[in-house]
Amino acid sequence: MMFDQQVKAIGKSDDVFTFDCLFLQYVNEWCIPIENCAEAVRQIRDLIENEGFKVHLPIEVRFVAPDDAWLSPTYKRLSCYIGVIMYRPYGYDVPHRQYFKEYTKNQ
Repeated sequence: MMFDQQVKAIGKSDDVFTFDCLFLQYVNEWCIPIENCAEAVRQIRDLIENEGFKVHLPIEVRFVAPDDAWLSPTYKRLSCYIGVIMYRPYGYDVPHRQYFKEYTKNQ
């Protein structure tokens, strides 16, 4: 499912990313050049559909401006962070390893 409304927040990360999802979760996040974003999202969508993965929240996408820190993933480039998430409701384990393994191959 793709969302049709843009959500925009600008600020320090500890002020902006304050959502408590209430559940433990497994997260796998990668930073890629912004020009690769659309193709990466399509690949994740196809991976979920083709492999039949039962995911709670298919993807999280956020965009980051370039910075000047040499070791930063966003050093001098517009970047896109794409994360895949598998919640662990009530502390139960969920089958996430194969999904994360396949996702990692595409990044």
